[in-house]
Amino acid sequence: MKITFVQALIIIVLIILWIALMPPHPSGSGRAIAPRIFANLKQIEIAKIMWAAGHNATGAVQMAEQDLTPYLHVVSPPGSNLVRNIICERYYLNPVGILPEAQLTQNFKIWPKGTIFSLNPTKITRPTNSVSPVLRTP
Repeated sequence: MKITFVQALIIIVLIILWIALMPPHPSGSGRAIAPRIFANLKQIEIAKIMWAAGHNATGAVQMAEQDLTPYLHVVSPPGSNLVRNIICERYYLNPVGILPEAQLTQNFKIWPKGTIFSLNPTKITRPTNSVSPVLRTP
């Protein structure tokens, strides 16, 4: 069976229409949001640990965002957070020894505005292990 030029053209047009009409990828779904925020929190905490080790900081020493940028592999535009925002959350670095937190600045699906995402302090000492999240709502 030989396909003619017109038949091939029709097949190509149908494939293009099918791709154009596909629904968008559900990367912004509610379930995918929490793990991405927790990954950002882990990155911030690891950067804090590396900064503290490099500066011989002990105790509750507060650092600025620009202090941590050399330890993060995320390229953010000037004036933005250390990590890419997922859904308009605000990240709080907190001093060394206190885990960072993320707070939602707007309602999003099942989480109301003001929900705080935090890491479980008992497992952060081993960043290679999975970290259990702790959620608090206002």
